[in-house]
Amino acid sequence: MDYNFFDYKETFTEVHDKFGTAHIITICLAFVLIIVACFLMRKLSRKQVGIFLKVWSIIAFIAELGYQIWDAYWSFRYGNGDYLLNGLPIFTCTMYLYCVIIAAWTKGKVQRVSLAFLTTTSLMCGISGLIQLNGLNFYPFWTFGAFNSIFFHFSMAFIGAILLATKYVVIEWKDIIRAYIPLIILAVIAIPVDYVLHADYMQVYSAIGVPVLCDLATILSAHNLRWLFTIIFMILYIPFGAIPVAIIKFVYYIITKTTHKEIAPLGE
Repeated sequence: MDYNFFDYKETFTEVHDKFGTAHIITICLAFVLIIVACFLMRKLSRKQVGIFLKVWSIIAFIAELGYQIWDAYWSFRYGNGDYLLNGLPIFTCTMYLYCVIIAAWTKGKVQRVSLAFLTTTSLMCGISGLIQLNGLNFYPFWTFGAFNSIFFHFSMAFIGAILLATKYVVIEWKDIIRAYIPLIILAVIAIPVDYVLHADYMQVYSAIGVPVLCDLATILSAHNLRWLFTIIFMILYIPFGAIPVAIIKFVYYIITKTTHKEIAPLGE
């Protein structure tokens, strides 16, 4: 390859790796690893899952810190102000990092809200992020930028699935509302930044990379109704996060009907 692994996106004029062979293999491997991990870890005690969550939260924090340092360095080196537009840790997916740390190191209602986010919206963002993998819009597959995107979205899907498979979280309909709380908190910061800088944090400004919705954003903004698109996108987070709840509740229903046993949270 005629580029270095750690090169920044300014280096690449064309990127054609999205849904290429390496990307498709990565998607398949990621889902296989998640399924195998869920099967192997399903009988861990609550204490063991808690320890695992703490270790993973540290790994996730170090990985994100490394990415932030790398991204800020290159952005300011090129002097294009790109870091403010795309580098600030206020994306929807970044909330996974905050919630996994909170879930690992706190107790009570705050932890429950974080766990709800990790097993609903974050899980769905991780799955869709692995498939869509917008990092490949800017980086070839064999680069740090692409690998960071892969690891981050894999982590989101992985942690959400493990929490559900081990019954560390027995999902409830209330979790749809609980999971929306972190999004509202993040939106209070991200939306003003979007409108001041014309960025797309939380994708509520232009929905870059989101099929159909990005076209809707363009249409509404042309009629000075971008604010309406922002509202629509924020509302759509609710049914998006509800998908895992509906699926898991259906699975629980089948299990209880066939085994005549209620699904209970993981004990110590």
